[in-house]
Amino acid sequence: IENLKHLKKKLLLPRNIKTIYTSTGLWEDSLFKFWLSDSISKNSKLVYSQHGWAYGSTLYMFSEYIEKRISDIYLNWGWEPDSKNVKRFYSIKLINHKECKKINSKKILIIITAFYRYTLENHTHPPWGRYNKIYSYAVQNIIERIPNNKREFFHIRPYPNEKAYDCNFSKVLKKKFPEIKFQNEKKKLLNSIDEYGIIINTREGTSFLELMALNKPNLLLIASQNEEFGEYRENVYNYYKSLEEASILHRSEESIYNFLSKIENNYNEWWFSDEVQTVRKNFCKNFANTSNKTIAELRNILESTL
Repeated sequence: IENLKHLKKKLLLPRNIKTIYTSTGLWEDSLFKFWLSDSISKNSKLVYSQHGWAYGSTLYMFSEYIEKRISDIYLNWGWEPDSKNVKRFYSIKLINHKECKKINSKKILIIITAFYRYTLENHTHPPWGRYNKIYSYAVQNIIERIPNNKREFFHIRPYPNEKAYDCNFSKVLKKKFPEIKFQNEKKKLLNSIDEYGIIINTREGTSFLELMALNKPNLLLIASQNEEFGEYRENVYNYYKSLEEASILHRSEESIYNFLSKIENNYNEWWFSDEVQTVRKNFCKNFANTSNKTIAELRNILESTL
């Protein structure tokens, strides 16, 4: 704090800029945040893009609240705007990504997450506290239900940079299930999904939204939810209920295992059915929207602020 004036002189960032665009800069870079606040105080405009999961759906999210509050224009991934500065837009993470090709594979990828020991911020769907025990048990229970003669088809993808979260969940799983193969978490997820017939998301994260938008067969486990989706906003309840009715969303590891046993290896037959595709497209339009005109429309929005 004592060196703010000195930092201001040393920052290698432009001054007197009219418009600033970012997606994660508000949380990742302290020097950028100082420059951003200083620029906004001098009437620079801020255009901010949603960068991940739960925005527009979870009951309360501190980061969403802050991002919308300080932005002149807030670009979401498709959900219904709840304030004047929020604009329905597209996922910028999926620019230049095409839908996945149909493949016939018995291999299944289980994506796990990292969880925190302590509460970091105020929002629902938190990867911390009592949720840790529920989540850990659910993931292990999924693996334990896999017959020994089928475990060769299951791979686990650890959370990237798990150590930064002071979490060793992947180590626990490796020790308990040495016969299960683990994917290299440093390899980008979207570059490593083609070899799998279906993917299991053990938490509603950004990867789930990406897989839905790319039309990759996948399942979502939400193990901590009550019967009425109490951690979601009331206006999105029907979207998640539709996911459950289409067997995309499951509330227990038993439900996932029973469903996989029911469809055997016919993942494509289920996923590309009219019913599932209708639900998927409707969900993506509102939470993982994409367009081949994202760059052009973003340019127009930025130019409108000049």
